[in-house]
Amino acid sequence: ADWYNLLRSAIYSFHMPLFMVLSGISLGLSWKVLPNNFAVLGYVRKRLQKLVIPYALLGLVIICGKLVASRFIHVDNIPTGVVSGLLDLFLRPMASAASFLWFIYVLSAYFLVFPWLLQQAPRVAPWAMMALGIVVYPFAWPSTFNIANIVMYLPFFSVGILLGQHWRKAASVQFWWWEIKRSVGVKIRRRPSAGSATFCTKPANRKSCTKPAIRRGLPKPDAIKRFIVSGGLPSRVA
Repeated sequence: ADWYNLLRSAIYSFHMPLFMVLSGISLGLSWKVLPNNFAVLGYVRKRLQKLVIPYALLGLVIICGKLVASRFIHVDNIPTGVVSGLLDLFLRPMASAASFLWFIYVLSAYFLVFPWLLQQAPRVAPWAMMALGIVVYPFAWPSTFNIANIVMYLPFFSVGILLGQHWRKAASVQFWWWEIKRSVGVKIRRRPSAGSATFCTKPANRKSCTKPAIRRGLPKPDAIKRFIVSGGLPSRVA
């Protein structure tokens, strides 16, 4: 049906980029510069074990399952044998019997490279890799070793790392935006002596007001602060 194809195309247009961004956020949040290169090697080894071993085992099960099932029913993308199927799984993932596992292959490539880059330049590396991914994206890349997909999703994974590294700032912007939307239509009454504002939740002719509800310690970007004050919205004024 047409609606199914449209829905499928819509979901597939964003779900894998979103997955790569979330994976990058996970790395950006958890990464800390390690004492030496041996520690980085251990980190990479543990990550690859969690990705490559399940990838190989699932691929082997799918290859064997298709070989057996093809004797009784129609099966697409049948491998010629177990050995050739495993070779395709690692050399040409998109042409293998388990082509839908390609994203694990891509993540394995990222976790093989990015920890070394983050160890040397934790702030610069994500920006550089994002720029590199954008520059090389328009070119045609081979499907061997899944290079095409590695290049395609490199900017998304890099953006995720940047979001993870700056998660507190991103969260604070979300908080401020939420406060702005929540506070629309609420009148401000400032107390010059305290240098702050109160939230008047009742009409202006009444004297009952609530105290400021904004948490202390959050960053106060000047641009957002000026926007709030000029728009007559609740704000803390230092």
